[in-house]
Amino acid sequence: MESTLVLFVNGIKVTEPRPDPRGNLLQYLRRRLRLTGSKEGCGEGRCGACTVMLSRYDRREKTIRHMAVNACLLPLCSLHNMAVTTVEGVGDTRRGLHKIQECLAEAHGVQCGFCTSGMVMSMYTLLRNIPRPSQEDIQLAIEGNLCRCTGYRSIIDGFTKAAQARCCQGDEVTCACRSNDTEDYQKAPDDKHTFCSREPTQDVIFPPQLMLGEDNEQSLTFEHEGTTWIRPPNLHALLQCLAENPTARLIAGGTTIFLDLKLKHKLPQTLVSTSHIPELTRLTVEDDHLVVGAGITLEELRTRLPGLVSHLPGWRTRSVKVLGDALRWVAAGQVRNVASVGGNLLNPATVSDLQPVFLAMDAMLHIDNANSGERTIPYRDAVMTSPPQQCLAPGDVLVYTSFPFTRQDDHMMFFKQPERQGFDTAVVNTVPKITFKPGRNIIEELHFTFGGKCFQPIVKTQNCMQHVVGKIWSLSLVPTVLASLENLLDKSAITDDARHVAMAQAFKFMFAVEETLTGQTVRNAPSALSTVDYESTRVFDNVGPVQLPEDDMRRPIPHSSALQITCGEAVYLDDMPRCEDELFAGLVLSTKPHARVVNVETTEALALPGVTGYVDHQDVPGKNLWGCFVEEEEVFAETKVNCCGQIIGLVLAIDRQVALEAARCVKVQYEDLPAVLTIEDAIREKAFYTEEPATPAIVFGDVEAGFAASDVVIEGHVDIDPREHFYMESQGVLVKPRAEHNEVDVYCTSQNPSGTQGNVARVLGIPLNRVVCHVKRIGGGFGGKISRVDLLSQPVAVAAYKYRRPVRCVLDRRTDMAITGKAPRFHTEYKIGYTKDGRIQSVVMDMYVDGGHHADVTYNVLQQCVLSFEAAYRYPNCRITGYLCKTNTPPNTAFRGFGAPDSFLVSEMIMTELASRLNMTETQVREMNMLREGDVTVSDMLLDNCTLSRCWRQCLEESQYEVRKTKVQEFNRHNEWKKRGIAVVPYRFGIGYKERFMCKAGALVHVYVDGSVLLTHGGTEMGQGLYIKMIQVASHVLGVPASNIHTAETSTDTVPNTVPTAASVSSDQNGKAVKAACEEIVRRLESIKNNNPDKTWTDWVMEAYMTNVNLSAVGHYGSSELNGFDFNTLKGKLYDYTTCGAGCSEVEVDCLTGECQILQTDMVIDVGRSLNPGIDIGQIEGAFQQGCGHMLLERAVVSEDGWVLQGGPAEYKIPTVRNIPRKLNVSLLKDSANPHGIFSSRGIGEPPMCTAMSVYFALKAAILDCRVSNGCSGHFDMHVPATAERIREACRACIFKLTDSKH
Repeated sequence: MESTLVLFVNGIKVTEPRPDPRGNLLQYLRRRLRLTGSKEGCGEGRCGACTVMLSRYDRREKTIRHMAVNACLLPLCSLHNMAVTTVEGVGDTRRGLHKIQECLAEAHGVQCGFCTSGMVMSMYTLLRNIPRPSQEDIQLAIEGNLCRCTGYRSIIDGFTKAAQARCCQGDEVTCACRSNDTEDYQKAPDDKHTFCSREPTQDVIFPPQLMLGEDNEQSLTFEHEGTTWIRPPNLHALLQCLAENPTARLIAGGTTIFLDLKLKHKLPQTLVSTSHIPELTRLTVEDDHLVVGAGITLEELRTRLPGLVSHLPGWRTRSVKVLGDALRWVAAGQVRNVASVGGNLLNPATVSDLQPVFLAMDAMLHIDNANSGERTIPYRDAVMTSPPQQCLAPGDVLVYTSFPFTRQDDHMMFFKQPERQGFDTAVVNTVPKITFKPGRNIIEELHFTFGGKCFQPIVKTQNCMQHVVGKIWSLSLVPTVLASLENLLDKSAITDDARHVAMAQAFKFMFAVEETLTGQTVRNAPSALSTVDYESTRVFDNVGPVQLPEDDMRRPIPHSSALQITCGEAVYLDDMPRCEDELFAGLVLSTKPHARVVNVETTEALALPGVTGYVDHQDVPGKNLWGCFVEEEEVFAETKVNCCGQIIGLVLAIDRQVALEAARCVKVQYEDLPAVLTIEDAIREKAFYTEEPATPAIVFGDVEAGFAASDVVIEGHVDIDPREHFYMESQGVLVKPRAEHNEVDVYCTSQNPSGTQGNVARVLGIPLNRVVCHVKRIGGGFGGKISRVDLLSQPVAVAAYKYRRPVRCVLDRRTDMAITGKAPRFHTEYKIGYTKDGRIQSVVMDMYVDGGHHADVTYNVLQQCVLSFEAAYRYPNCRITGYLCKTNTPPNTAFRGFGAPDSFLVSEMIMTELASRLNMTETQVREMNMLREGDVTVSDMLLDNCTLSRCWRQCLEESQYEVRKTKVQEFNRHNEWKKRGIAVVPYRFGIGYKERFMCKAGALVHVYVDGSVLLTHGGTEMGQGLYIKMIQVASHVLGVPASNIHTAETSTDTVPNTVPTAASVSSDQNGKAVKAACEEIVRRLESIKNNNPDKTWTDWVMEAYMTNVNLSAVGHYGSSELNGFDFNTLKGKLYDYTTCGAGCSEVEVDCLTGECQILQTDMVIDVGRSLNPGIDIGQIEGAFQQGCGHMLLERAVVSEDGWVLQGGPAEYKIPTVRNIPRKLNVSLLKDSANPHGIFSSRGIGEPPMCTAMSVYFALKAAILDCRVSNGCSGHFDMHVPATAERIREACRACIFKLTDSKH
């Protein structure tokens, strides 16, 4: 008998007669209930954008449990008799906001906003469970939530303020988070920007019906289209169910079934849930061991363990502490809240931190079977099979595990080495255990258990340490133990790096044992990285007392949609309601990097129910070629594919999942061709683009004479790996054909609406005036949505045009990462000549950029790299040559900074190397060669109003660089295994387009009779705060509050012929257009105002209306200089102006494991006179943190078969909240003006990325100290990013010392 699913969503009862066992909660919320506040950022539980609060009544503890969970991983059928709270249920702009939402908006913790709903729900759940959380609690709560825009500082500050506002003082049933106390909760430092708080009585209560438990004694069965979900009520029923369905799959938390469905595209026909079986949730202390039910969640186990064993002496619970340490670092809270112990131990898809722990603790698995009965097997027998669950026979159920408590002479520890701090899978886990004879320091047993990605299956050493058994403990045994371990690991199929990590963790354990036994700190013992409390400061100018209250210019006002974003009301592309007759597109992608297309077979795909049709190059009514500068890329591949992931065709269906399934059913036959996959291959084979834009070169001065005048000439190279944009909202498009004149509306995630309009018109063969492109907001862009969105918009437009129906296509995260292009791989070889006092005389650089199989905008990226080589320094003689490499990978594209940060890094590398070789300080070398006011650059730009030296000096002073450098040196003298480094780096960044025809913008201003203003311009809002800045410009010119002004969207039918929102110029260009339009309105109202000086703005507007004055105005800005920069003459306008800054960072690195912690960063940034200091500081912090990701973590790897980032978000690691500096100080340069910018401001979106170079060079300084102290050469190469693995490689001498007898 089929059951009906009953759950409560935001306090409202929802019944679903036939729920789909293959459906997850996120799909149900978004597509069935139309609650779109929860976002699909990755669909794999790795970003937290879909976080919701799940509440259930625990009948055993008689309490309500609130859990933050990933809705994308939560099976819908598992939610019977549970309550779900989404961001819409927390607060909204109509009924009132929650303190969390208020404080987050006030703290500028909202930029693109795509991650915000998940952040709010993680914090909301925390406050429901812990009314007064610590800062560590907050960071732990949002550890599984990724943010690409803010840098996390503003989010932490907003949540910390919310936690201090007497939140969650109610009982278990009613949360009184929303107090009436609004003191200090204001949008800006004036009274008119206050928030509306909700009353406590408006909070959603836990439904009393769910506390009755009427259905918990009954079995539930849900069936849908051949798949059955069964939830037995007890163990006996579960065993019987498995006996009747031997091929069924057991589901506990269900955190992996949707990954299986997504990646393997299949599920068993029968799924059996264990979520409500009380026998599987035991957690007890019995005699000398701990019993852990297989169904208990990881988070419940983590939180209950300390109290459970608190009555036992500490030595008995050392194994429990190890388990607790491991649980702390397993996944993120959203996963731990639903993942079960049994699933974690036996699931073949899980690289578990718990597996080596349970193996080291000699755990026993207690199994039951309806036919064969109960039995117990050691966990070591289970892990010997691969995968571990193969140790279970059909019908077996793991009921609980047990493991003994430690003896008084047992000592254990847990070590985890991930690729990044926070939510990440271990590279290597080590659980060492040593046992001494009772009451004596004589070794009885010593073994190491290894797990993680590099040890699959996990390994437990058994007899390799026999030669130390019976010996008296001493640190003199360390070399012997490590040598034995090294011999053992040499026989394993692991990498050298994994062996390095394993030995380092074993080394740390030996010293920890010594300190435990002696109770004293051992000199030069390895220790954990320093932990300091997080703190931050921001310094900027407040508005003056003479500024009128209604003038919102220069006030730190949050984003114009900040409140809507925090409560899930803001609409992103895929939040738009489904249209009537809408179709979904599934992409047919190439699976070969270079091949001829022999045949495409669509018969099987078209036969699937719900499939409407297929579209390819034969259906293109216009041109099938497109490109940014040269039309050479095919919209649909015709006879040949040039990379994996190239679009061959689209399958159209009435449902998204059907479209994706049908696309997989299209069979493509290929004939392989030779492929070039890496930049090294391209350089070796001279596979370069040969068009003129692809071969930029600068020759300045007399290079050979400069080398002749040099005392020293050195050569070197710099390598930077490709990087993924990882905007939180993936690429998407919805195309709606109109009924007549071949008109179409395109809704897309484009930074360049006019570009999308042009490409769609071209592929359809229609005029531009028939295509309207709409962009409401974008969930992050970073340059990745300037051109590559049209990879998607054009094929979808062809489909919509052919079938005369709306067509939508939104890429899942893995597909987006695989096909849309990256920041290109960068390689530079340089030769530098300099004098003995450190002055640069001459430089030659050959720069190589990987363009992919078509150039896209990488022509310009390469040109920018060549033009930016000077960075902040003088080069009297130079020859810089660029080469654009052609590889069989997706076309690479623009990225924040457009290549300039890569080029800057080369110059900074040169300065650092010169200082090292000359035995000078880095500050001396940098200051000696630094550009100054009045200098003329290689590109013939006079540096007037150049604040580079001011930023540099202020950064040195505010960071106390010299004092801290001395302290760093002192720290390093006293620490052998961890080192610190400090570095300060300046930057000079050009703002503006060298193509002068792109230096323009338009604006349209409507003033309505009630005094409200509708503002439209050509820039898109993607989190950078452009909309609110333009509103502030209009507020200043019109003299009305920002609250009177609204921007609805950006569209090509209101402001045509726009340029991309990019290059940090959008505030300047659009601001000048807005200013012009508003000044025209003011001019028209001038006589009315003069005649009625005592009236209000609304009165003047009404008078203008009554006297037929036009209250609508168009503004336009266009550069007066039309001659762009000429590479041949090195003349012409290259930039409108430059902006400067400096950053100082101090890091600490564990030389054994490669772990790195940024202790402090100080930045001084020149933004001129900021239009909005809150927005600007947010951009600075976000750019810096993104830059840190590039410097330390992020690399897009091309597989041997040609796929880029085939592992998706599991493979590509961006910073988490754990990766930010523990102390962050940002100062906006005071008393700075910019005559070239709008109202004296300067562009800010891209330049602060360059300050992250200070982190890289601080890290290099720390590694250098390590190498020198270990007798290695001073100079060493380190590719960017400086990952933990590369740090370990650079510090490899440390591990070689471990077998030295002196230790």
